[in-house]
Amino acid sequence: MSVRVILMIILSWPINVNCQSNMTKLSALSTKERGLFLAYSVGDNETFYICGGKVELIYPKRDIVKELNLKTISEIGHRAYSSLSFDGQYIAYVRRISASNNDEAITIFSLRDNSTKDLIRSPKPIYGLAWSPGAKQIAFLARNPYEENYRFSLYTVTLSSQQITDLTPNAYLDANSSISWSPDGREIAVQQSYSSPIKGQSQGVVLVDCETKQNRRVDFGRDPSWSPDGQRIAYLDISGENCYTIRRDGASKVKLFSGARVISFGRELAGPLVWSPDMRFLVFHEMAGLIGDQRRIYVLNLRTGKKSEVFSGGRLELVDWRDCAVLSR
Repeated sequence: MSVRVILMIILSWPINVNCQSNMTKLSALSTKERGLFLAYSVGDNETFYICGGKVELIYPKRDIVKELNLKTISEIGHRAYSSLSFDGQYIAYVRRISASNNDEAITIFSLRDNSTKDLIRSPKPIYGLAWSPGAKQIAFLARNPYEENYRFSLYTVTLSSQQITDLTPNAYLDANSSISWSPDGREIAVQQSYSSPIKGQSQGVVLVDCETKQNRRVDFGRDPSWSPDGQRIAYLDISGENCYTIRRDGASKVKLFSGARVISFGRELAGPLVWSPDMRFLVFHEMAGLIGDQRRIYVLNLRTGKKSEVFSGGRLELVDWRDCAVLSR
């Protein structure tokens, strides 16, 4: 076995990095731009809330490994993006219920009174959440173990009734897809996998109509993110080299920027893409390290085209950015 192969194996082992101790720049940015940030640590399944320069661990509050009698944190099993409501009042996250099965819960944390409650429990592994603009629904991506090919589907759950709706019963979605609501609440942008006669196995940015359940591809690409004004969708190309924006009708495609594509060192652009509320900035991520096991978080100034690194090390990802003024309303 070559030295390179041995090195790759070693680097592929889970790496526990204390992300919280490395958030100085993110904390400073939250103060400077008066931003509410929600960050998620992929490796440890931790959700952080950043506001006014302070970093708070929202979940898990206790040692989840000890609480559930697990052997390692890796037994949680999968990435499950949390979500911050548009009004900045609530955080939704996925909570493992027990060690004996894969049952999980969508749990809501109130930033007003620090209370928590389970919205729904599910035997289906849940891979990501997204609040609707009016905070009346939460979209989530889940895998149904009882269906053929372990299909990933997009669901919504209504908070008042806990009614669950399957929006894409026949679509094959990526487990790691970002979920992004249009500001008018009419459509949800997700990432779909399929076979293309032109591109082979490919990925596409798909818009799902919340009323009719119809979906349509607007372009090839991944990690879609709707702009706060609803006019454009930001997304990455399949190779992870370029970031584009496009209108919901698939017209007016514009390249925003290109990243450093260094295959030998595992570097490429990565989602999620996150707009600032005033649309002056766009947050993007870069996979780094020999096998892409680390994250770098950048903030791109859309007016000047300049980028600044706000995090490096660990597997932290910034998933939501709200205006801190909403907390005082």
